Amino acid sequence: KHPNIIAIEDLVREGDRVYFVMELLSGQSLKVLAKDAPIELTRVVRLMRQAAEALAAAHGVGVIHRDIKPDNLVVERDAEGLDQLKVLDFGVARIRGADMNAAYRTQVGQVVGTPLWMAPEQVMGHQVDARADIYSLAMVMYVLLTRRFPFAGSDLSQVVMQRLQRDAMPVGETTFMGEPVPWQIQRLLEMGLARELAKRPVSMEWFASALREIELGFEDHATVDTPRRSWWNRWRS
Repeated sequence: KHPNIIAIEDLVREGDRVYFVMELLSGQSLKVLAKDAPIELTRVVRLMRQAAEALAAAHGVGVIHRDIKPDNLVVERDAEGLDQLKVLDFGVARIRGADMNAAYRTQVGQVVGTPLWMAPEQVMGHQVDARADIYSLAMVMYVLLTRRFPFAGSDLSQVVMQRLQRDAMPVGETTFMGEPVPWQIQRLLEMGLARELAKRPVSMEWFASALREIELGFEDHATVDTPRRSWWNRWRS
């Protein structure tokens, strides 16, 4: 249980069928929110910090999500009207120490998840650890800030395969709305999107702590108005 992870309310067995009951969410996914209107930098950091804290809690009990993407991050409003992000869809999650062949029918070399948001080792079908989730969350943050992927390509397959051959392009000094991107965020995304595992943050807990420090350092920012244009249609996952 974590305030930023969708809750499982009940587990029911009816004959040979077993199902679970989840809480009903009333918010929208990050994919929908970003399509409808720009999300300013301070809000992006706040939402990514909540997602990182949720995933750190999951990693703490041995659960690797393996499918972090905007569709699986839903934003609601709490009782005070503040953003409350929920991580959902642990359908392809890996449990540390479990027999993957028996529990998930997952073979070495089989790709599980959504390739557009995957870490290089996950694209290759290798067994992954918590650093794959760090990579995917850094990818989501990068795209929210820039409205582009950190790899060139004329189609989705090229965008996916580029990450196997080269490092991600720097996020840059400004967001797509012209907001200055602090060097701490530039460095954090460089680390999060590193091809080499050893260059990524050591844990999601560390990643969440870095985002928390950045968030505390922010002053209030006015929202910059930009045309509300759909940008997900080209990069639909």
